[in-house]
Amino acid sequence: MENKTENKTHKLVSAMLVVTAIVSLYIRLMPHIPNLTPIGAMCLFAGAYISHRKLAILLPLLALFIGDLVLHISYLQGFREFAGFYDSMYINYIAFAVMVLIARFGLNNKVNKTNWFKIPMTTFAASIGFFIISNFGVWLTSTIMYIPKNFATLVECYIAAIPFFWTFLAADLGYTAVLFASFFWLKKYFFSCFIILLITLSFIAFGIFLHLPNVE
Repeated sequence: MENKTENKTHKLVSAMLVVTAIVSLYIRLMPHIPNLTPIGAMCLFAGAYISHRKLAILLPLLALFIGDLVLHISYLQGFREFAGFYDSMYINYIAFAVMVLIARFGLNNKVNKTNWFKIPMTTFAASIGFFIISNFGVWLTSTIMYIPKNFATLVECYIAAIPFFWTFLAADLGYTAVLFASFFWLKKYFFSCFIILLITLSFIAFGIFLHLPNVE
């Protein structure tokens, strides 16, 4: 019975990660507020519920890479103004991997009704970690701004990024709440989840189809 329940949990986690990755790609393809995507929440969810450490890091980063690849192809085709690949992207990937590790430390199979407060606390810590690492990458790789490379320009870079941090934190808190609450509910009503996921994917696919550029 325990193995059967564990197998259902693994399937549910995998399904939710797939749906989140598709939603993330859809949002990134559409006009949206910068950083208001579920990528960070996906990393936190993977870190919390995928027991294999390398797999927990690999899956969200793979989803992120596929999204970046699609965005870059759209950029090369002239459908987007900004490229999917950029100089400091590898540092952002490291930052997202750190978010997974923070979630593994703070949330890994330890979330229940008595310690639900760990979710927003861990989310806040992971968002801070991403902010520090990613903006260090912006400062380090920029060849136009933040010259010369010294402590003063590093502080300037962090100060300039604060408005983006609040958006990123809001997205992480919001999407993480939705992901974890959905997981608890779907885990209880497991047989309903496939219908819900199928409907969700259908709406997302239809939305993507409607927004595809017309190529003559």
